Amino acid sequence: MLTTPGSDRAMASENEEDYVAIPLVDGQGRNAAGNLEVVIAVMGNTGSGKSSLIKLISGQDVEVGSGLEACTETVTAIRMDYKGVKLTLLDSPGFNDTYRSETQILNSISSFLSESYSHGFQLSGIIYLHAISNPRMEGSARLSLRMFRKLVGDDSLSNVILSSTHWSRVSPEEGTRREADLRDKFWKDLTDKGAAMMRHTGERESALALVDALINKPPVVLDIQHELVDQGKALIDTAAGSELNKELLDLQHRYETDLREVRKEMEIAIHENDQRNKSELDEIRHKLDNQLAEVKRNQSSLRERERVASRDRQRMQSQVQMLQMVFEKEKEELEKKFNHENERLRSKLEEAHAASEKAANSEFWSNVTDITNNLLGGFFVLLSAYARK
Repeated sequence: MLTTPGSDRAMASENEEDYVAIPLVDGQGRNAAGNLEVVIAVMGNTGSGKSSLIKLISGQDVEVGSGLEACTETVTAIRMDYKGVKLTLLDSPGFNDTYRSETQILNSISSFLSESYSHGFQLSGIIYLHAISNPRMEGSARLSLRMFRKLVGDDSLSNVILSSTHWSRVSPEEGTRREADLRDKFWKDLTDKGAAMMRHTGERESALALVDALINKPPVVLDIQHELVDQGKALIDTAAGSELNKELLDLQHRYETDLREVRKEMEIAIHENDQRNKSELDEIRHKLDNQLAEVKRNQSSLRERERVASRDRQRMQSQVQMLQMVFEKEKEELEKKFNHENERLRSKLEEAHAASEKAANSEFWSNVTDITNNLLGGFFVLLSAYARK
């Protein structure tokens, strides 16, 4: 059995008993039934086509968004048989989620990845999607890409495919131009470190080609998994957490600067008894106060990961239990097939042995009969000769 890398203890909060991770696969990546488990994560911004891709590959119903609203709130897993292996596809939320902050998304993704790693699962690959229909690499897309690289780490980029989607929404010429920008500018650092670029045209053959490019790769440990599980770091101290915290600090500085300017203008408006301007400024101040409070909540959430991780761990443990049930069922079915086949072979051997004995007995008595007939024949010949004398 595979022990938890670097430690036999997974994350546990101060008020909980230590939770010991139970591996679900062995050192060769095989489950209890002996099947090879391959795990591929699908990441990217909201609207890049993650759920649609997984639906194409698996043929299973996955909630697909029709606009900018996010459908995937947590990491979800779709498991299927594919070319002789058990393939699990992970559908992860995007960092520009409609209803959840980047900190909440990072908490969800990091909790799932670290907990699954504690149970022996390693990723064979990651498919990172980007909508080629987006005219520019916006701020949220750039943050998502930076966070992705920090989550994965340079050593694992050879197991990454950067895939452009939604080609039907742009002309071939415009799509090719944007693809060149991605290759030569935004994705260059990643491809220089081993990541591959592939188009996804929206067809099933194109989707399966992405899987085929990753399915035989040796599994890798992502930086976020190594930092959280092996090194026991807090989320804010990881490369991904530090990157997000830097973004939050920049926002905090900007909002605080804007607030100071608004308050100065409000003092002038009050002094000049400009009620209309004061009302408008008060509305702006209220909005900035809320934005600043949200930034500070996100910073606090980064520092208090264990509380959030405890909740996510319960969700993960539920998924692990479901996987264990699936594995046990597969193991029982294999054992039943083995026992049935063993019983069938044993029955055949017994029948063959009985037939062999019957054949041997039949041959023995046939030989006795032949000998007896020969002896009697000889006796009658002698008796006949004696009678003639």
